[in-house]
Amino acid sequence: MIEIVEEADPNCPLCEMAKRYLRELANRHNVAFTVRYYATKSIASAWGTEPITQHLYTPEAPEKHGIKVSSEAKEVLGAMSQLGLNLYPIIRIRWGVFKNKEIVIRGWQSDKEFLAKLENIISLVEGIDR
Repeated sequence: MIEIVEEADPNCPLCEMAKRYLRELANRHNVAFTVRYYATKSIASAWGTEPITQHLYTPEAPEKHGIKVSSEAKEVLGAMSQLGLNLYPIIRIRWGVFKNKEIVIRGWQSDKEFLAKLENIISLVEGIDR
């Protein structure tokens, strides 16, 4: 069983474009599709709660997970954190008995090459999952 999961910000126009395309892709290949909204402009965020994924893009985040990053990467992560940027959408293509195998794609492009690659990934995973 294959599943496509889009992790999105409800205020992200790219996420909306991705959602429409991914829903069509899932229907064409008869696979499950889910959207999970993580960053919000809800009232809770006005009370000081930052979006769930925003803390993933801080200079300290990789080291918390034992990942070493260059000073340049820390600089970029610092700028992203200061600006409150998130890399949305995040597309997860999962398969396997317990959906324990996964391909993660960060960001979205609507050019033909990117969309063709997505289509190819789904076709390849279908072949593996049989």
